[in-house]
Amino acid sequence: YETADAEAHDTMGHEIWHGIQACAAKKKGSPFEPVARPGELNAFVRSQLSDQMIVRIKSVYPKERHLIELEAFAAAEAYTAAQMIPLLEGWCGVWL
Repeated sequence: YETADAEAHDTMGHEIWHGIQACAAKKKGSPFEPVARPGELNAFVRSQLSDQMIVRIKSVYPKERHLIELEAFAAAEAYTAAQMIPLLEGWCGVWL
């Protein structure tokens, strides 16, 4: 079998983060939104993504998805799979 490349790992981290966002929204009784507080989201995104990447993401996704997509792309950069596991467990109750 083939091993996954870096892009595949990045995509998985991005999609796992969307799962965490969905669980967080359900747990908080809120709409699907970023996990980070609004004041923290901007700093987190800017610490992980270049201005060029932020512009590219905003050009690809509709405006109503900008914040959740920016957070998911930033989370995929910031966290390893091992770091995401406790977050997934905490928000979603999934034990891996």
